[in-house]
Amino acid sequence: MKKQLLMALAAIALFSAGCAKQTASTTTDSTSTNASLTENKDRVRKVYDAFNTKDFSKLDSLIAPDFVDHDPGPGQQPGLAGLKKDFAEFQKGYPDFHFTPDQMIAEGDLVSSHYRMTGTNSGPMMDMPATNKKVDVGGMDLVRVKNGMIVERWGVQDNWTMMHQLGLAPGPDTTKAHKKK
Repeated sequence: MKKQLLMALAAIALFSAGCAKQTASTTTDSTSTNASLTENKDRVRKVYDAFNTKDFSKLDSLIAPDFVDHDPGPGQQPGLAGLKKDFAEFQKGYPDFHFTPDQMIAEGDLVSSHYRMTGTNSGPMMDMPATNKKVDVGGMDLVRVKNGMIVERWGVQDNWTMMHQLGLAPGPDTTKAHKKK
């Protein structure tokens, strides 16, 4: 009976040790994953910072040269070089533009970001003269990070609101929405 009890205790001890080892490795993997998710979000914040400081050379250490923008600006060339050139052109139209990331969510190799873009259209852009009007619009980016570099982007910005704020598009007709029936 003592022998069976000792064997049962030994089995429980071995089982418990195996569970503890498995939990420890899971915790390590989780910590490692959380660290890489945080690093990925920090990388995206640094991209916005590079845009805000107009130091596009910082993008070289953040975005892969063969980066794919699935939603490029009009006429934007492919790759990192195309993105830099596009933002240099954007800067001519909005010298004071500023991106503020409001929220970020990371999962796996993806980072989703909601941002606000503000600026004053004080320079010509895409064959349109300056309006000298301020804009404040929202947008979203979804980027994929691979080996510490941003390799893909999908995005959308509220360009309709921007065009309305610039006086280049009509605003929504709210008179019907507020009439009582």
